[in-house]
Amino acid sequence: SDTSDTVKMKDENGTVTNLVGGGGSSALNLENSQATEATTTSATETDLLTVASLSIAATKPFMIWAIIRTSDNAIKFGLKLNTTQVMTAKAMLGTGSAVLWAYVGPRVTDQLRALTGWLEYGTTSGTGSLAFFSSTAADHPTATITQVTLTADSNGSATAGADELRVYEMATS
Repeated sequence: SDTSDTVKMKDENGTVTNLVGGGGSSALNLENSQATEATTTSATETDLLTVASLSIAATKPFMIWAIIRTSDNAIKFGLKLNTTQVMTAKAMLGTGSAVLWAYVGPRVTDQLRALTGWLEYGTTSGTGSLAFFSSTAADHPTATITQVTLTADSNGSATAGADELRVYEMATS
């Protein structure tokens, strides 16, 4: 059986890079994760799931992955870096579970809202759909990122849930 924990990528020159695992340096390093589901039925935006004990310098880009779920079309999800709300809750269309992914760029002078991501949600007439989002609420903190928090607004009538929140720091060279 395959017991390797390495994911590799080969570039156009044939150079192989460890994306995750394999010892030594990797392109993606798991900084921390939260694998316990959290839910809310709050009528206002509230903290849902947090990954703490991070240490991501301002010059380092990072990625955020999570599984989210809803019991109603009205559920919205947002994002905080440290305690700064960088993305207010955005609508998640459809009922069911989805993947949330976000890329946060280095937080350098005049580049303090470099965040983009997507939600893959439910089905509409049998086909999946994507909802894209970006950072619009505030500039990102220039201090070391020590926590990432998913927020949710379920309008008080439905359940919003999140699980398997992971934060990966990306290599810069």
